[in-house]
Amino acid sequence: MTSLRELCLGWVYEMYEEQKQLALSRTNSSNTVTVYKRAHSELSKYPNAISSVRELVVVKGIGPGIIKTLELKLAKHLKDGHVVPGLAPVDIAATAQIRRPAKPRDRAIHDELELGNSTAQPPQKRQRKLAEYVPKYRSGAWSILVTLKANSDSSQYLTKHEIIKKGQEHADAPLDAPINGGMYTGWSSMTTLIEKELVMKYGHPPRFTLTEEGSSLVDRMLASLKGKDVGGTASQSNQTFDSDDEGDYYSSNSQPLQSSNSQSSNRPPTYPIFNVSSSSTQPATFKPSVSNLSSYSTTSSKSTDQPEPIINNVALPAGSYEIILILDNREIKNGSNRDFFKDGLARRGIKYEAKSLELGDVTWVARPKCDGTYYGDEYIMLEYILERKTLDDLVASIKDGRFKEQKFRLSKCGLPKVIYLLEEVNTESAESFGYDGVFTALTQTQLENGFFVKKTTSAEDTLNYLISITQCLKQLYKDKSLVFDNKKQLETKGNTVYSISYAEFQRRNMKTKNFMLGDVWIRQLMVIHGMSAEKACFFARTYKTSSSFYKALSACANDTEREKLIVAASGDARKGIGAAVAKRMLNVFWRGEVLQE
Repeated sequence: MTSLRELCLGWVYEMYEEQKQLALSRTNSSNTVTVYKRAHSELSKYPNAISSVRELVVVKGIGPGIIKTLELKLAKHLKDGHVVPGLAPVDIAATAQIRRPAKPRDRAIHDELELGNSTAQPPQKRQRKLAEYVPKYRSGAWSILVTLKANSDSSQYLTKHEIIKKGQEHADAPLDAPINGGMYTGWSSMTTLIEKELVMKYGHPPRFTLTEEGSSLVDRMLASLKGKDVGGTASQSNQTFDSDDEGDYYSSNSQPLQSSNSQSSNRPPTYPIFNVSSSSTQPATFKPSVSNLSSYSTTSSKSTDQPEPIINNVALPAGSYEIILILDNREIKNGSNRDFFKDGLARRGIKYEAKSLELGDVTWVARPKCDGTYYGDEYIMLEYILERKTLDDLVASIKDGRFKEQKFRLSKCGLPKVIYLLEEVNTESAESFGYDGVFTALTQTQLENGFFVKKTTSAEDTLNYLISITQCLKQLYKDKSLVFDNKKQLETKGNTVYSISYAEFQRRNMKTKNFMLGDVWIRQLMVIHGMSAEKACFFARTYKTSSSFYKALSACANDTEREKLIVAASGDARKGIGAAVAKRMLNVFWRGEVLQE
């Protein structure tokens, strides 16, 4: 007969193989494979025999999740009639679940008879069973779990922006905006879900999927909604609704699940949206927040009757939207006055939202008119983005190389009109650095990058400029219709503007460690002093990788030919590489000299 340790070792190996096949089918590596591989390796080194699965908690790499799975496998093994030598009697009874637990009073009498005591002992206090974590209906955690469940039949994990975009319709509060003026958002509950092993996170940028326990919990949550009113009293089980900082959950003795009917009064009114690819001229009615959760099947991952969220080819007619200024929530006047821009915009009656922008400090979006009701990230981007710098910031970014990188990212952000705003305050750094260097940097920004350079004298002057742009955009777009098209760059045809969504803008400009090879090569070229982003991009058209460039240099007979090769590859005069830059490139890429800071 096989010992319990050998059984567990085999089961852990089976779990490792299952996760490995799952990772291969998804074409993405998973941290779960590494977890089970490590657990199997550590368990194979464990020398002691075991009489209970829970003794394995001392083994590195084996946590509560694996132990729970092993207990379930042991229960099935015993139920099939197999015998495990050396198994603890308590473990057999608990795992096979063949007895109903004795009542506290009966257990006390039994203990008295066993011990032969003539004096009655007080009954032992029953240890309280830990309640299962269940999120509140239509809370942030609820919407995240339901969204991941709906995507569980897909081979792709979901990013944060994808979860927020798809999951907003399942939540009553915004997933990416602070709740009730606090510092927590609906997304904050993701930390709790990961800690409780309901959601698994991996990769850079992070992606998410449900664990087996999370999938099972969602099945039970959705099954509890089927065939009965959501507002009915929850079943008296050991489930409680946990409490979190964001206020997404509540205790089991506070209130029952809210009725789906009661939610309808708080949901936003409909507004006209039409599909420009349809031949029909009648506007459709779009309700982004309304969702019938009971339509999700607990056995199927996604209902075939549910339409996909409308992303491309959806238009907002002229007059059906409002212009909103998006302010990066890290944008401040100074350390002692962090809310200067927020207070100033509110005081002047400018509608704005403070968000964490992946790129830039200020941008503008079109938001559907919906009486102040939140609609998630499905805003349409307008064509302007603004980067704000003080003189100190500009000098510091020039010195550490961020100046070129930021301009490169701004030129590729998907918005055609970039405003580079310079506040001429805190001049000490500029004086020590040299105003000629600052002037040269701004001239390059204007002529080579094509950005509009605006100078202001103070933060108050900057605020007035932002207000002026917002008012001008309202006039500019008052007669224009807007269309989502995440596959194209922003363009205007007559009175129709095609643009990307805010979520797509964030996704495109997210800083990531996963660069394309061509992007890495261009960034390497831009390290050379005198190499602008435009010159680097043009040079990379001829030599697409550093390897091809090195092979071309190797084919030359001497350094003079190599310098001529570099100059010839750069094309016309405006984007051309001069002899001085060519020598620097030769020193770095051919002679292997180290760049001096």
